[in-house]
Amino acid sequence: MSWFNELFTHQPEPQKTSAQPGKAPGGSAPDSSANSSKPMATETQKLPLKTLRNFVPLRNLDAGTISSLSCRIETYPPEAVIFNLGRKAESIPYLLEGEVEMQPDSDGRYLVSAGSVGARLPLNSGKRFGATALAKTETKILNVAGDLTSLWTVQHQQEISCVELRDIELPDAVSDSQFFSSFTRAYRENKLQLPSLPNVALKLKEAVANDIGAAEIIQLDAPIVSNLVQVANSPLYAAVTPITNCIDAVTRLGLNAARNLVLGISLKQLFRCQDRQLMKSMLSLWKNSVYVSSLSFVLADESGSINPEDALLAGLVCDIGIVPLLHFAE
Repeated sequence: MSWFNELFTHQPEPQKTSAQPGKAPGGSAPDSSANSSKPMATETQKLPLKTLRNFVPLRNLDAGTISSLSCRIETYPPEAVIFNLGRKAESIPYLLEGEVEMQPDSDGRYLVSAGSVGARLPLNSGKRFGATALAKTETKILNVAGDLTSLWTVQHQQEISCVELRDIELPDAVSDSQFFSSFTRAYRENKLQLPSLPNVALKLKEAVANDIGAAEIIQLDAPIVSNLVQVANSPLYAAVTPITNCIDAVTRLGLNAARNLVLGISLKQLFRCQDRQLMKSMLSLWKNSVYVSSLSFVLADESGSINPEDALLAGLVCDIGIVPLLHFAE
């Protein structure tokens, strides 16, 4: 279960404009009803096993199975429609080179860049395409035989059959607890209400990743703006001229520092309960997280091998799994 939902910024639906089949107007979402574009070139060469093992679930297959798979590499020009939402998928596509914009059946769209974590996953793994893919640059797509999923499923089931399952004997005070029974039932049925970050934090995360204007997004949340300005004027960052607005605060702090600060402020908002007794537990949990994050920052700064701001953010979320438990208790 993910703590961060709504990963992609909602955008208004583009106005319909005339376009050639297989093409999408510049800056607009691809038309899922248009025909997909033909590739500029198609190759059937075998990629090195080391390269193929970068992709999921190829890396979970043995070398013999991978070498037996039928693969082809297709090259597409910018603005080409690689595949369309709802069309039948004959193979499983992976992004080798370039950048692809994915348009699912919703307002959100997102980019997948070669070499990124997202590019290790298939662009589509179902029998029908779950999104329309538009090439933003010259793009190379690796198409793997469509029986890949079934091969991995068979091997995965064989691995599961080798796992030894054991029953854990719980204390009577726990196993007989109505709260414990309710919590485990909600967990099994996937009914736990997990807290999520404010939308401004998610939009800022995408803005930093795509190198777009972040100050305009932050200005949507007045408390966050106030905290950013306060930190920018602190002794750590203070200059001759005091900061009075969000844009100058982000400029002084830097995008990465502003991102981590906004996420930290947003995380604090998750540690809240209406019940007074549970709120004491939340505050204790938050204080411990701040303590761990401070130690993480200092140790990362001393080691020099880890970004201290990333270490600080990791420390803040070290015990975040307790939050849904306390919210469930409330």
